[in-house]
Formats: sequence, C-alpha cells, structure tokens
Amino acid sequence: MREIGSLAGEVDARRFADYLLTQGIQSTVEPSREGWAVWVHDENALAAAERHLAHFREHPADERYQGAARSAAQLRDDEVRKRQQAADNAIDVRARWRNTAAGWQPVTTILIAATLVVGVFSKLGGERNRLVGLLLFAGLEEPDAADPHPPGGFERIAKGEVWRLFTPMFLHFGLLHLLFNMFWMQRLGGSIEARKGAGSVCF
Repeated sequence: MREIGSLAGEVDARRFADYLLTQGIQSTVEPSREGWAVWVHDENALAAAERHLAHFREHPADERYQGAARSAAQLRDDEVRKRQQAADNAIDVRARWRNTAAGWQPVTTILIAATLVVGVFSKLGGERNRLVGLLLFAGLEEPDAADPHPPGGFERIAKGEVWRLFTPMFLHFGLLHLLFNMFWMQRLGGSIEARKGAGSVCF
C-alpha cells in the first residue's frame, strides 16, 4: 500500500476514493498533517491513481466525480454479497470427513478382518500354501514335465475363477506392509464408507 498524495478536505478525499473504486482501484483515506492522505492498495495501480489525483485536484467539480459515491456504494454492496455467498458455499472438508468417519463401517471392518486372517494363515506371505494359491492372480503351480504350461491368471479367470481379480489385495508380505495398508484402509476406506455408503468402498 502506497500513499499517492493528500487532499485538504475529508469530503473531497472520500469522493476521490469512491471515484478510484469505480475505476477498479482500491484505496484508503486517512487524516494526515497535510489534510487527508490517499493510500492505494495495489502497487500496480499507482501510476493510474496518481493521474486521477492530478485531474481531481484541477477539476474537483467535474461531473465524473459527482455520482462516484453512489456507484462506489453499489460496488461495496456487491462485494459484500459475493463474500457472503462464497462463505455460504464454502465447505470445510476436513470437518465433514472427521464427522462422517465416526461410527460403524461394516465393509471396511470386514475387509480389514479378512486381510488379517489371510496374513495369519499365510504367515505374511512367508508360506505358499493352498490358501495363498487360491488368492493369487495366477496361482502357485510351476511348469513341470507333466504340465509345462500351467494356466495363467487370465486363463483361470476365463474358466470362472473371477475372484482372482480381487483377492490379491488381501495378501501382504511383511508386517510393515500389512500395518501400513490397514491404517489407510481404516482411515480412507472408513471415511468413504461413512460418507458415500458401503458400496463405495468396494467400487
């Protein structure tokens, strides 16, 4: 904010400030030793404001300044309405999600429980047993003399094992991997379920 000069009377200073506002220049009028100082808010508008001030000092009765107060008042009212509308339309997402995250989220809880059960029975990926084979996308079979080309994941799914599209998400390899994913499942999945419903967690 920069002072561009001063005017002797308060009435003239405020009328000039109103005129500046109609030109899109925000300003403030304050008493000073020389009279009433005019401060311009935007540094980029200084040159234009100084030109307006020079003209005002020479032609204070110019008709362009006569209706400035009324026009400026309308602009201020419009700005107040815009701010009020923006405040009414604003949504505190953090508060909303905090509020909706509380309560019972059955799908999220079931998914976490299922993941923990799989983690126990697979020993966090350390044991490749039948359960792990059923949950993996492509199974555990390796090529051998009897079957050099065991079916891949897409072949198994085409034969009806469609659960393999989803069940790999229950497998975790290591305690940190499991805990990190369960934390985010509870935080993010629980918030989504509480806000959007149980089906949103799955889809």
